[in-house]
Amino acid sequence: MEDIRDIPFFQTRFCKTLNKIQKFIMFVLSCTVVLFVTYFVLARYIFKVDVPSFEELTTIIIFWLYFTSGSYASFKRTHIQADIINLLKNDRIKRLVRVISGFVSLVVWAIVMYLSTDYMLWNIKINAVTNVRRLPMWFAHSGIVVGFILMGLFDVVHLIADIKEYRQLRREKKLVEEE
Repeated sequence: MEDIRDIPFFQTRFCKTLNKIQKFIMFVLSCTVVLFVTYFVLARYIFKVDVPSFEELTTIIIFWLYFTSGSYASFKRTHIQADIINLLKNDRIKRLVRVISGFVSLVVWAIVMYLSTDYMLWNIKINAVTNVRRLPMWFAHSGIVVGFILMGLFDVVHLIADIKEYRQLRREKKLVEEE
């Protein structure tokens, strides 16, 4: 399934709302980063005023921006990948490889989900904070966890659609063979 509009889950009100929230977060955070960088460059290099917490604030925003964008790319299936699947000629084999790839992605997702959650919980446990503003680090790292949760959700939905499509192609091949 190349077009996500063909996947029923992506047409639900929940998913459409989630998609709008992701777009809104990406827009607001992108604009915020641009404004922050502009402000800090002007302050530091034009007005010669040091702004010591620039890196802290920007890092927190970028964590959320990066992982929200990653989950959005996972939703759209537009994330960067070395996609050699399209080079295959046989559609059935192409779909099977996509299913296997989906399972491997979920295994990797489970590992990084565990590690990122563990890291965020560790930050809460030790009460880690930034150096200047004393902002809680768990908030920045929770963006990683939320992003991975959404990536996993969308990857599962895509995998289910790929499995259905692979099964459909197998059924069609059997019908052709029986004729």
